[in-house]
Amino acid sequence: MISPTLLVPSLQNQVSAIYKVILSTKKPLLVRVTWCKNQTGQGLILNFGDDDEDDPSTCFKLNTNLRFFRKKKGNKVIEANHSKIEVFWDLSSVKYDAGPEPVNGFYVLVMVDSEISLVLGDIDEETVTRKFKKTTPVAKVSLISRQEHCSVYIDKKTVIRVKRLQWNFRGNQTIFVDGLSVDLMWDVHDWFFKPVTGSAIFMFRTRSGFDSRLWLEEKLLQKDQDRHGFSLLIYACKNT
Repeated sequence: MISPTLLVPSLQNQVSAIYKVILSTKKPLLVRVTWCKNQTGQGLILNFGDDDEDDPSTCFKLNTNLRFFRKKKGNKVIEANHSKIEVFWDLSSVKYDAGPEPVNGFYVLVMVDSEISLVLGDIDEETVTRKFKKTTPVAKVSLISRQEHCSVYIDKKTVIRVKRLQWNFRGNQTIFVDGLSVDLMWDVHDWFFKPVTGSAIFMFRTRSGFDSRLWLEEKLLQKDQDRHGFSLLIYACKNT
């Protein structure tokens, strides 16, 4: 039996983009920007270079959970990849659409070794001029890649993570919950390719045994037999 706390898995979506920064000294630096969304709020994670992304001393994290998030505007200095990095942010007027990324009303600015290295959001030239001298050097930056992921969490544990979701928009995988085999199937094609009416479907269903076939095949083979199990269908849409 699946415990009651597991009946409704939490789905977390995130979008990652990797930028390559070239400083005036010709020193390169990779910056990974990850916007994430879960049941408690929206979040932002910045990782620099090849440093451990789980090391809190070398990455920058913001969680906009309404209960805990107080500082919607500020700056923070960290040391990463042998560089001094300062992050400025203003999320006081941020607005989100259906996805994890904000659509407007925010900015995030990254300084690396006193050079303006990455600017995200709505910050204008006048605001930049007020914060920094006009002679402040600006590094070269280019977008290398952009990835969208989908993760399924049960009891705060990751049970599956689908990377490059736009390429893997349909699929299935077996997960294990309380000792039971559970088939998970997803179809997020319309979510990406129908921007107005897009929807996504996630299906969960227990198997009758460890070596059972995928449940859709099993149902055809045993349609005349009485079977007891658990199933869950999650339908997500961009517009209601």
